[in-house]
Amino acid sequence: MSNELPDPYRRLRPLGPTPDDEVCCCPEMTEVMLRGTLSPNPLYCVRCRGEVPPERLQCDASLAEAIGAWASVHDSLYRLWLASGEYEKWAAERLADPLGEVNAQGREIVARLNTIVPAYYWWFVDSEVIQPEDFPACPICAGQLTDVAKKSFRACSLCRILV
Repeated sequence: MSNELPDPYRRLRPLGPTPDDEVCCCPEMTEVMLRGTLSPNPLYCVRCRGEVPPERLQCDASLAEAIGAWASVHDSLYRLWLASGEYEKWAAERLADPLGEVNAQGREIVARLNTIVPAYYWWFVDSEVIQPEDFPACPICAGQLTDVAKKSFRACSLCRILV
């Protein structure tokens, strides 16, 4: 019997190591985003867009578990959308629904992350329907999206959304 405690971040661990050039190496963690990427760890740095190892945020085991559960559901929907079959339209509607469960859970996780570090939720945009840069307004409050300095996305700082 081992005296080691279970890894609280096990659900967020990739099968193999993430290449060094894909991991955030910013000296300070200024802002993170929760973003579905078909990878077990959906935490990314807003500044460099590199993956943020969950232990760097020092979140507790319940938050790590919630992040892992959200990633599983989000990525399942995303895979159905990518498959371009009979589920594509349905999956896109679920991913883009401001009141939908996957987005409500994601935004709840971002609220919890915001107690640790400023955090945002990356909003799904079906680029076959609309380009992200043409997205009209925040999908939650309908407020104006603002440019994020030197980035290809915009933000609603009130709702903590990136588009």
